[in-house]
Amino acid sequence: MILWGTLILFLTQLIFFIPDGYGQPFDFTLDFESGDLRGWVPTGTAFQNQPTLGDNPTARGRGQPSHHQGRYWV
Repeated sequence: MILWGTLILFLTQLIFFIPDGYGQPFDFTLDFESGDLRGWVPTGTAFQNQPTLGDNPTARGRGQPSHHQGRYWV
């Protein structure tokens, strides 16, 4: 009986005390398909020209396509 009471109390708290923003979109991009680094803070010079559009290894003639998903990648 105590186990059921504990379980009901736990589930009630879980339902009524869901944090704000739960299930909402992230404030940052996960796949960079917006074409920018929205929500990320680049440091140094490594990300000056990122994200890039298209398959850069193929464009450079390396013969090794990236096979990346989407249009942009870092």
